[in-house]
Amino acid sequence: MIRSVSEECTQIAPTAYRADNVVEICEGGSEKTTLAVVAEIQQKKDLRKRKSWPIYLTTLHGKPHARAT
Repeated sequence: MIRSVSEECTQIAPTAYRADNVVEICEGGSEKTTLAVVAEIQQKKDLRKRKSWPIYLTTLHGKPHARAT
């Protein structure tokens, strides 16, 4: 089955997602981020994290300071 669904991607009640640590690497003294690393400490298997990890990455990628050009 193929169907068209709403293209709306906003959250009515946004949820806060906070990674344990985020590190940005800038090469050659540049202010532009070359690589960003999101660290999350896992003390046990948590399948819900599979859905939050992509949110961390897309949010970080969308921030102006995190865009590598």
